[in-house]
Amino acid sequence: MEEEVTINRAVTQEPPPSRRAPNGSGAAIVPPVPDADLRLINAATPKAAVRLVDVEERHIRRPSDLVSTVVNLLILTLVVLVAYLGPETTAGVTEDVQDAVNRTARQILLLPVAFIEGLVIFLVPLTVLLAQTLQRQWRVIVQALLAGGIAYVLAFLLVNGLSLLESTHPLNLALAQNSRGVNVPALAPYVATLSGLLTAVGRASSSRVVRISWAAIVVVVMLAVLQGDLALSGALVSAFLGRTIGFLMRWAMGVRSSRAAGLSLVRGLRRAGLRPSLVVRLDSAPSTVHSWMVSSTAPVGHAPAGAPTTTHAGSVLGSPDASPPGGATAAPPAPANGEPRFGEVRTEVDRSSPGMVRSPDQPAPPPDRPSTLDELMRALDTSDEVMVPNPLPLPAEVEELLQEQPRPDPFNQHRHYAVFENGRRRDVSVLDGDRQLVGFLATMWDAMRLRGIDRPMKPSLRESAQHAALMAFAAREAGVRVPSMEAIARANDSILMVYPHIPGGRAFSELVAHEIRDEHLQEFWQQLHLAHNAGISHRSLTAAHVVVESGGGSVWLTGWENGEVATSELSRRIDLAQALTMLATRVGTDRAIAAASAALSEAELTSLAPLLQQIVMPPQTRAEMPRRFLHRLGEELLRLVPAAADAPPATLQRLTFKQLLTISVGFAAVVLLFGTFNWDQVAAAFRDANPAWLVAAFGAGLATYYGAALGLVSFTPEKLRMWRTTLVQVASSIVSLVAPAGVGPAAIDIRYLTKERVQPTLAVATVTMVQVTRFLTTVALLIMVTVVAGAAGSAGSMVVPSGAVMIVVAILVAVAGVLVAIPPVRGWASRRVMPVLRQIWPRVLWVVGNPGRLAAGVLGNVIQTVGYVAAFGMTLAAFGYELPVATLTIAYLASASAGSLVPSPAGIGPVEVALTSGLTIAGIPSPVAVSVTLVFRVLTLYARIPLGWLSLRYLQSRNVL
Repeated sequence: MEEEVTINRAVTQEPPPSRRAPNGSGAAIVPPVPDADLRLINAATPKAAVRLVDVEERHIRRPSDLVSTVVNLLILTLVVLVAYLGPETTAGVTEDVQDAVNRTARQILLLPVAFIEGLVIFLVPLTVLLAQTLQRQWRVIVQALLAGGIAYVLAFLLVNGLSLLESTHPLNLALAQNSRGVNVPALAPYVATLSGLLTAVGRASSSRVVRISWAAIVVVVMLAVLQGDLALSGALVSAFLGRTIGFLMRWAMGVRSSRAAGLSLVRGLRRAGLRPSLVVRLDSAPSTVHSWMVSSTAPVGHAPAGAPTTTHAGSVLGSPDASPPGGATAAPPAPANGEPRFGEVRTEVDRSSPGMVRSPDQPAPPPDRPSTLDELMRALDTSDEVMVPNPLPLPAEVEELLQEQPRPDPFNQHRHYAVFENGRRRDVSVLDGDRQLVGFLATMWDAMRLRGIDRPMKPSLRESAQHAALMAFAAREAGVRVPSMEAIARANDSILMVYPHIPGGRAFSELVAHEIRDEHLQEFWQQLHLAHNAGISHRSLTAAHVVVESGGGSVWLTGWENGEVATSELSRRIDLAQALTMLATRVGTDRAIAAASAALSEAELTSLAPLLQQIVMPPQTRAEMPRRFLHRLGEELLRLVPAAADAPPATLQRLTFKQLLTISVGFAAVVLLFGTFNWDQVAAAFRDANPAWLVAAFGAGLATYYGAALGLVSFTPEKLRMWRTTLVQVASSIVSLVAPAGVGPAAIDIRYLTKERVQPTLAVATVTMVQVTRFLTTVALLIMVTVVAGAAGSAGSMVVPSGAVMIVVAILVAVAGVLVAIPPVRGWASRRVMPVLRQIWPRVLWVVGNPGRLAAGVLGNVIQTVGYVAAFGMTLAAFGYELPVATLTIAYLASASAGSLVPSPAGIGPVEVALTSGLTIAGIPSPVAVSVTLVFRVLTLYARIPLGWLSLRYLQSRNVL
């Protein structure tokens, strides 16, 4: 006889339509009710009551949104650079599109664009927000309005900021001028607003309204560009600005989770062939999980409708002789007192009403309760599925289970559940689609920077699951003790993989050193040998992936998701290096090497020694390693196997971070070089100059490297090589192109000193003192050349400053005295100055006690300053002009100092303006001053880029930088 669900009156009230399940699945929900009212099974449908212990994740931050933010920002920057460096390119593209439109089509394009724009601006947000309102997506509405508002404000500010520049400014020419040379708005705020709003609402593939709205915006923007109402570059910048803000808002506020959770998770488990009664999340802290009751009628297994559902072993579900799957933990016998097994929901047939099932402690139903299936289904709403909206108290046995779990692994991107079915436990690993991008990017980065390692790319969730299933099957067939994958199913944007539970299993990461016996170490090496003999490598041997059964039983190897079949010799050697390092972090270096020497041959030990590198270690192992741990481990291994010292070094890194930084610096330097120069003007200036003076000026500029190196060597107590230090100063010239004036060379000096075994704090103090003494030397020289100069007709005599100069100096001194007398100003100055003085004071005392070093350091600073002044004067002489030494020095030092106050890379822009202004004030004609400044900057900055690049490469090859 078919059995129907008996529902207590507490759940017969139809829930209001506004209430939804916590996972947003849309299934009906009921108010919180006692457990007895939810321990009901519909044998006809069949319906099962499940206690779900999970973390409520209504909204999540998708890594893909953050990546999209960065990508759109890079595209926006690229568009601006292309428009800035090559305005003819964007104008040419627009003209080509316009020429491709024939005369008939042009008549269509003469439609009133303003009217169409107004229509789109009004209808698009209204339609999109109305659609979200009907779906009651209030959070999405707020998110979209914020994104659109911020995008509009930024676009408005940029438009008004560009309007403050001259119309001939390169940015205005790039963004605010159409193909016909007519000035138009630089950006379209409405495009940025709508782009931000639509991006924040969601992807076009998931909503027809959003898809149509994007099409309308594209049409309007194309019409505006073709009619010349908007520049192509300005339209693109507006769109990508809005998309950047939209994705950033999605990442900051989070989006609705599409992971398998709540009802969808239970449906997925049933689709995998399970009929769970208890599901517990294991990879989260106990304080973050909650308990719900779920009732699902989802079919069991992947069988088509009407086909009998079977267990993994082939028996019909519910038959008394159903055997557990291979490798699964057998269901424990029921207690003698009749209590349910752990995780089991007990029911019994209610004989008072035919076909009804109720829990043992439920009272007999009243005579007027609904008895037909239609009435019962109306009580559960039309979805036939129920989830209690409010969390219930955690059962004591669940709390005990959660307390036994280890601390959540921050490096594990999968979710893990314990699933109980008739008292039998299985472990379920859940792969989420929103986390797939992180793994794919990490794999791609490894492929870029590591050589000799062929790790398969798995861009899709399905491919990752297929690879995990393949690796589990291959390792198990090789004889490795691996939990077999019993079932796999998809639910929402997640894939569920079911494994048997290892009885009482505890990972090496949960055990202390004395709990890991030598027998466990030997068995671990045996399991790894079985995999390697079958051509399988693990690629992620961490302490969390080595599990010991309860009572000190067998050792299992888990976590094969990143493994590979038909593996290379290098991958197997990396496995050995990872295994030795992992064991050393758990049981100590001595025991780990002793176990490895007993399990591995001398050749294998010799082969893994060159691979004891941090780059091949998993993140979990790197986090557990103390400082210089691999170095000490390698030394211990060499004592055991001296032949390993003769093994050739393994160069695994194809692209190091330093190389990437070097390439980025070089690219940025080339962009700045070609983007900030008017080459026609520079060529004309060089044609008018005297080549001999230019060669002399270039040589004088090179002398500044020696002066800078002499100062650094003199103020460093440790012995530094003069030639190598000079090359470091040459290398700093290219770094200065992408850092504010003075910042790049200082960073290079600190890096150089730390490489020369100078303590980091002392290296910073030394470089700070060098910078301070250079500033003081420059100020002293400026005062000396102002006061001491040859008077007209009496060379070498002392010149008394004029009355105006004395008045200015007196005013400055008085202002300084008044400011120092104000306590807040004095406190601010003290907070700024005293840390620097405390930092360099030990070096000051040391230098004062070494007059020779002090004199050499000051001499180096003087050489550096005099070299730049001499180069500036020789460049001026190349154009047939000259200035008195005092005037020339004041013009250069004052102008260069003023220009360097603006934090632009190498002072590009402000320094040129300041030098040109200084020469003009000194009496040099303006055209000549511009030419002198351009040529001087070429000789002392741009022409030295190849020298800096070669020096940087040389020093990096010698591990100096």
